[in-house]
This record gives sequence, structure tokens and C-alpha cells, in this order.
Amino acid sequence: MIIKIKRIGKIKPFDKFYHHVHFDRNIKDKISRNINLIVEEMSSILAFGINSGYKDLSKYNLRWELNLQENEVAGKVKSENNYIDVKYNLYSDKIKNSCESIIRNLVSILVVIDRNLDEDSIDKEAEVYKFGKARIKELEDIKTTFDLFMEYSEDDDFARIVDIDRNYNNFELRVVPLKLAQLFEENILSQIDSGIFLSATLSIENNMDYFKSTLGINRVDNVEKIIEPLYDYKKRVSIIGINDICTYQNKDFPKEMGKIIGNISQITDGHLLSLFNSKDRQERTYDILKEHLNNKNMEVYMNKKGIKNLKDINKRCIVLGSKGCFEGVDVPGDGLTCVTLDKIPNINPKDPLYSTIMKKYNLPYYKINYPQMAIKVKQAMGRILRSKFDYGCFIIFNTGTNINTLKRLEKDLHECNISIMSENKIYNYINQHLYKSRKDVMNLALTEIISLLNYNEKISMKNIEKYMNNEMKNRSIKSKVIHEDSEVDILKVKYFNQNYLIHKEKLKK
Repeated sequence: MIIKIKRIGKIKPFDKFYHHVHFDRNIKDKISRNINLIVEEMSSILAFGINSGYKDLSKYNLRWELNLQENEVAGKVKSENNYIDVKYNLYSDKIKNSCESIIRNLVSILVVIDRNLDEDSIDKEAEVYKFGKARIKELEDIKTTFDLFMEYSEDDDFARIVDIDRNYNNFELRVVPLKLAQLFEENILSQIDSGIFLSATLSIENNMDYFKSTLGINRVDNVEKIIEPLYDYKKRVSIIGINDICTYQNKDFPKEMGKIIGNISQITDGHLLSLFNSKDRQERTYDILKEHLNNKNMEVYMNKKGIKNLKDINKRCIVLGSKGCFEGVDVPGDGLTCVTLDKIPNINPKDPLYSTIMKKYNLPYYKINYPQMAIKVKQAMGRILRSKFDYGCFIIFNTGTNINTLKRLEKDLHECNISIMSENKIYNYINQHLYKSRKDVMNLALTEIISLLNYNEKISMKNIEKYMNNEMKNRSIKSKVIHEDSEVDILKVKYFNQNYLIHKEKLKK
């Protein structure tokens, strides 16, 4: 349940509805007064943050769990020559007081309407009546959500999260269920006799236990089947970690990433997707790349709309994507041959949702973090290998220092090794991997395309050339098939820095 509030002015009463249900001016004024008090109380929540110093704590949204994190430090403010810790508790108290006031005014509105609404003398089929009743139902739902937001108990299974916009233009109050299993059982499992759940990334340590326990599927009879990957990840995907780049907390991290991404793009001829856990790092790296690649015939995009340009195998481009690009991006063949990730996507232990889960259920950080992190990394790497003609490099700029976690992660990444090396070694490593992978892809493609050729002695080499170029294009393979010499029945295939000769005799089945 979410209540999202923006800065708003006074709300004009629904005059037509009031007239339709015969509310006199006295009743309308009572309702208007309560509505305006609610608006003022909501606005005061944002004003409190601005006037109490919270606005200067961070360039990001201010987010915390209303009760369990109220005594945690939100940030520091400078007072004379000292820095003072600012906790969430004052803001939590303000929000609780405001919510109580809002609930009282909502109750007053609903009571006034209930006491004065004579439904026996009203045309209930009128559109204005239906409109008004729908708004009343919304008020009841809002009150219910506010009530749940305020009904805190150490034993309940909810997080009550406050999210204040960084510019203090709006805020959200969220009531988030912590145990999905019961909800999923009540709303999904209880409604079906059988079901099939499929996922390419949700298995952890080669089983679906985490997924099943989260959704409560382990409470019912179930059969689990792990299907071996269709593609050879170890052969087609090379995972690289860089050990001599500065840490992600360093202000120069985007600069160093941008330089390396730009250098890699010259090797891959573009066709590179850079994924970021941080919007700020994404924007700063974009600025670095635009400058670094100036006059190098390389386009740089910073949103999901740029994905369509990756699919053009003849276009040299880089796309910088945030968390929305970790999944749902499908670029086949030579359209995408390198994916980079700024850092291992560990969850923030102070995140209000995960902090609440750890505190309420006494769970250690790694129990919460690893499954979430592994799934995100698998999703990121999964952008590379989408078909049997796909290949590429997956580069993680900041892998962290926990060797045990990396070894565990390798198993979840289809047993691919994470090769840690210095920057000056990665370029040759990438070149070698691309060369070997492209050789494998071309051999596979030629075998398949030739086997599908409806060969006969009368077919001309020019028609075969046209057929093969069209088939390569259908597989998103950036090659060129040429019949150069009309006196010789030989086709030449150029694929990046590789060349192949195909004699007409080999085209016969």
C-alpha cells in the first residue's frame, strides 16, 4: 500500500456531487474545512524537512523505516566548526503526529457524509453520483492505509517506509508486507489447481529453494526441475574483474570507468552496454565518455531507448543503462558483445526494507544480500548470451574484496571463472576472447546456413552470395559474403579480422 503526496493547493469541493445529494452550504463548509486541514498537514511534512535541516543531508531521497530506524543517523550537518549527527527521530515524530491529524480529519469527512447522505432520495444511476461515491471509496481506502501505517507492532510483518523526495516536492508513505508467501498463497496458489513457474535467473546454488520459500511454493506439493543451459557459457562468455581501478566510493571512479569503457568500445566496435547501480555514476560516466569519444565516430546513449541502436549491427554505439536495463534487453548476435557493470550490486544494509527484515527476523546481512545480488548479476550477464550465435565479455569494475563470495558467485554464473586482472591486460584478453568466439560463431553459422541451402547445379554464385548475406543478417552476424571472381566458384566471407573461403563443391549436400 502506498500513499504518494505532492505539493498541492486547496482542493475544490465536488460542487456538482454536493448539489446532487442535497448537501447544504453548512455541510459543504465542514467537509472543505477538513480537506484543507489535511492538505495543510501534508504540506507541513515537507516544510518540516526543509526547515529542520534534513534537506541538506543528502543529494538523494531521504528514506527510512518509521519506527525501527528512527534512532539511526540520517546524516550530518555543520554547526559552526563541528559536524552534528541528525537522526530520523524528530522527522518520525512529526510524521506520526501529522498522520494522526490526517486520520482525524478523514474520519470527520466520512462521518459528515454518512450522517447526511440520504440515498433513498437520490438517483444512484447518475454519473455525478457514481463519481462522488468513487471519491468517497478512495477516502475510505486512504484512511485504511493511514491506519495500517500507524498500527505498529514489533510482531507484525510489515515495514512502514517513508520516502521524501530529494527536492522536497513530494513524499511517499509505504506499508510493505515482509512475508510474501501468505499473500501469494491467498491470491495465486489458492486460485489454481496447478501451475508452472519458469525462470532463467532465479535459481541460487543450482536450486530454486530461495524462490520457493519466498513465495510459499514450498508449502504445497511441487516438483523442481533444473534444466541445463542451452548454450556454452564458459566458452562464449568471459567474465573479467579489474583490480587496479579506484574504489566506487572514490570521486574519480566514473572517470576511470569512462576511460576504460571508451577503450573497450574501440576493440568491440561499439555494441557495448554499460550497466550502473547508481544513477549519479551513470550520468557522470556519460559525460566522461562523450568527451573521451569525441570525434571517434562512436555514439553514446543514456537511456533504454538507445537499445534499438545496439540492434543495428552496422552502428557504432554505447548504451549506458540503469537498473531497468538489467533485464528485458535482448540484443542478438554482434549487436551486443560486451556488458560492463560498475560494481557488484550488494544491497545497502541501511535500506529501510532490508534493514527491517534483518531486525524483525534476526537475519544476518549475507543471508539477505547474496540471493538478491546473485540474481542481479545473473540478469546483467544474461544480456550477452541470448542465442546460439551470441558471445561476449562481461566486465565488473568493482568486484569487492570477498573472495568467498566471488567463488560462490562463479558457481551461480554457470561455472564461469571471474578472471581478476589489471587494466593493461584486459584489452588483449578481450581481443583474444572475441577472436575465438567469432571463429566458433562463424563455423556454426556456416554449417547451419549451408545445410539449409536448397542447392542445385543451376544456382548462380551471385544468388548464393545474396542468400548467405541474408541468412547472416537474420542471425545478426556482421559479416560480408562476396563472390569476387566470376571465373572462380569461390565465395569469400569477411568477418571482422577473419576471412573464410568457401568452394562451391562444399555447398553440395
